[in-house]
Amino acid sequence: AYEPVFDTIFFMTDGTPTSGKVTDTTLLRGDVRRWNEGRKIRIHVIGMGGKQKGGGGGRGGGGPAQDDIDREFLKKLAEENNGDCVFR
Repeated sequence: AYEPVFDTIFFMTDGTPTSGKVTDTTLLRGDVRRWNEGRKIRIHVIGMGGKQKGGGGGRGGGGPAQDDIDREFLKKLAEENNGDCVFR
């Protein structure tokens, strides 16, 4: 029985996975699930603000800014690891 030195992680991000060895959200969730399987560490996720420029149309270009946070990925990451997910 492995006893971790901590029982909670707070993961804060401003967007989607864009760098590192793995950026596919399905693969990342699987990797975290396997890593945390015996540890049972609670992972809380905090999604912070990031906005992207709009996608076209209209005068002045761009249109409304779009939120660049992958909300579905972050919610599932928290749920699968007994944590909560909030967006600010």
